[in-house]
Amino acid sequence: MRKTQPSTRERSLVGALSLGGSLFVLAPQAMASGGHWMVDDAAVFPKGTPAIEGWHEDFGDSASATTLQPAYTFRNGVEITGVIESFSPNGSSEEVFGLEAKGLWYDFEGGDDFGLGWVVGTAFDDDADLEEIFVYVPYSQPIGDAGMLFHANVGWEQDRTGPDNEDNFFFGAGSEIPVGGPASAIVEVLGNSDDDTFAQAGARFELGASPGLLDLSYGQNLDESDDDWITIGFAWEFGG
Repeated sequence: MRKTQPSTRERSLVGALSLGGSLFVLAPQAMASGGHWMVDDAAVFPKGTPAIEGWHEDFGDSASATTLQPAYTFRNGVEITGVIESFSPNGSSEEVFGLEAKGLWYDFEGGDDFGLGWVVGTAFDDDADLEEIFVYVPYSQPIGDAGMLFHANVGWEQDRTGPDNEDNFFFGAGSEIPVGGPASAIVEVLGNSDDDTFAQAGARFELGASPGLLDLSYGQNLDESDDDWITIGFAWEFGG
């Protein structure tokens, strides 16, 4: 169950307009937030199962970004994810690469009453220079018997692209709400210590009996009404 890397999320939003990698997620109910969603879930892909997520974000005239995230969960329960992002601000182009690790202390999909985990990650530019490091804790809580989920994240990231390393704390909350058939609605809000607040809402669709998902969403910087974006994304498990 993947996520939106906080460092990549914030760089994309800040660079194109102005945190957010969880989604902060595959197999009907085992798929919580994940993909391009800003608030991660406390879940991982099934052990021994390769998976991939990808999405394209369009920021209008200002920029676009395309991201691929292959992932694999080892038998010890640690999920390792690679991040490949091509970001195009104002007609230019840059690539960012990342590596993330995720584990769980409590697994709501494995029988615990709630989910609680940890995520650590890095981001590098195409010259292999370290741009960002981040750490955060995802929490997930099932609500009722209808499959509704509540997610919350709190964490820290350090931007190392400037002359001085810049620390930033972030926090977010989101919810997944089944709306019938293969569809769920997802809503979320993410804030940070730079006083930025982002919101995103959209729909997730299970692709029939296959181990795949399709996401559509709209997001906005609540502090800058002109800063908004739309996203289409997918997720797929192999051998599930």
